[in-house]
Amino acid sequence: MNTTALLCVLCDHQARFTDTDHGNRSYVACSDEACGDYEISKRAAKDIASNAERKAALRHLVVQANAKGEVLEIVIGPDGQLQATSARKP
Repeated sequence: MNTTALLCVLCDHQARFTDTDHGNRSYVACSDEACGDYEISKRAAKDIASNAERKAALRHLVVQANAKGEVLEIVIGPDGQLQATSARKP
């Protein structure tokens, strides 16, 4: 797995990105306490790149999921719509 330091997709703070799903997704460990850890597909990251409202809503869901010991998975579904689901942290 390849890990890179970049800016968080949701809040623009420093984060560690680890490629998952054969490079189609990244597990993001954000350094900002107001954000958190989540997994996002490359396509979803592009989809939300310029949408501040969507980023804020997703950041809120990330914090909620992390508080329950879960990680939010953010992807574009088969219908072309953004989907966010929680799963237990590995």
